[in-house]
Amino acid sequence: MTTWTLVRYGSLPQTVPTHVDARGQADDWGPSWTVLVLAGVMLLLSLGLAALSAHPRAFNFPTEVTAGNAQGIYREGERMMVAALVGVQLIYLDIALSIMDGPGGGVLIWIGMAVLLGSVVVGIIRLLRAGR
Repeated sequence: MTTWTLVRYGSLPQTVPTHVDARGQADDWGPSWTVLVLAGVMLLLSLGLAALSAHPRAFNFPTEVTAGNAQGIYREGERMMVAALVGVQLIYLDIALSIMDGPGGGVLIWIGMAVLLGSVVVGIIRLLRAGR
């Protein structure tokens, strides 16, 4: 999506939506360079989540990690981070669509937030079960 944003950047008007309401309707406007800030922040966030998912030993788990449960706990931690990344990408996609092509409808933002919240709740439950 960042590549798509960069490719489309040259064709954007000088003023673009910088904020949308819950229905996906633009309610604030700003200079087109703000799209580059969005792309940079989302790229760093996405790469950070992807990198973090590959290093579950760095996580702070809600249960003790032992030799017997480490593999299961690490696997669930990785799954939780990947699911969170999917949620972030859905949010990013709706925001980018709202900026580039008009109202995104806000549906993907809500789905993305639900996936993000669900990944944390379900992830913690699965981590606790894996720790038994």
